[in-house]
Amino acid sequence: MKIRKKLSKSIVAIIAAVGLISGTSTSAFASTSKLLYEFDVISDTHVGAADPNANAHTTTALNCIKNNFNDKSIVINGDVVDNYWDSSYNTLYNIVSNANSGLKKLPYIYFNFGNHEFRPSASSSSQPEWYDWSLSQFDTYTRKIQTNLLSPNGVSYGDRGQGQSYDLQHINNTNLFFLGTDRLAYGDTNDCADLDRDTQLNYLKGTLDSGRLTFMFCHQPPHGTVHASDWRNCIWDSVNSDNNSVFFKSLIGQYKNAIMFTSHTHNDFNTYPLKGNDDNFAMVGNCPIFGTSSIKDASQGCHVAVYNNQVVVTAMHYISDYKYEQLGDPKVISY
Repeated sequence: MKIRKKLSKSIVAIIAAVGLISGTSTSAFASTSKLLYEFDVISDTHVGAADPNANAHTTTALNCIKNNFNDKSIVINGDVVDNYWDSSYNTLYNIVSNANSGLKKLPYIYFNFGNHEFRPSASSSSQPEWYDWSLSQFDTYTRKIQTNLLSPNGVSYGDRGQGQSYDLQHINNTNLFFLGTDRLAYGDTNDCADLDRDTQLNYLKGTLDSGRLTFMFCHQPPHGTVHASDWRNCIWDSVNSDNNSVFFKSLIGQYKNAIMFTSHTHNDFNTYPLKGNDDNFAMVGNCPIFGTSSIKDASQGCHVAVYNNQVVVTAMHYISDYKYEQLGDPKVISY
């Protein structure tokens, strides 16, 4: 379809430009650049919310991706449901089941959790069973969807460790690292992701040290990166009183093989495009960070094309089951 062709031409044009900027010929670049796979990142679906747009926009996004792209997977990066209730997860199950009907099936879906998946006021210092229960609730229901409704189709699908806030999966020879909060502060709104240095961040470092291309997903952004990533909405480390993500940013900034996707701030791509200067894109050292719009507010997401030497990220508006549009120019990242 025409819009699809427009996207393809734009990506080719961007890649050609990269070849010229780097001093290589376009033909030489094209001969060494091979598309490996594609996936989409959406977030803040808030299924089960009082706002009916949440469920409708989620359905549109899933159908649009299924019908228009040859994706290996879809990542829903947190606030998958609006709350931790059984009814919200059952609604999510039904939405995925309906979108997966017909001859063409959905790509495999990876789920990450955000602040809305957790029961408020749960923490290891007050009522750890609330945190553990929320995490178990998320794992149980999302695994049920993956097992009953979806086919891995060449991507990894291992179970998350029991009580583990983070997860590592793979597509081809690349890593998908899902970061999640290790604790929740009692009495707080739990809007920040509290990442433990000695557990998941240590494991993340080992993954990045492998040298493989690694996509990182965390619902909350590192402090001071994409728009609205302030102290109320960011990654932090309460044990070490690091409220500004200093340790986390110093870690990921060392690696050229790391690309991060975040969300939570509900920044739509029309107002905050994939550009710097307080929009939906930032660089932390060598690591690019992409913000993702909220599906609940606008049916938008990131389409990611992975080549053997480049990653092309395009902001998308999922207009209907069969129609989409590109929002702004693609962003090309070499690795």
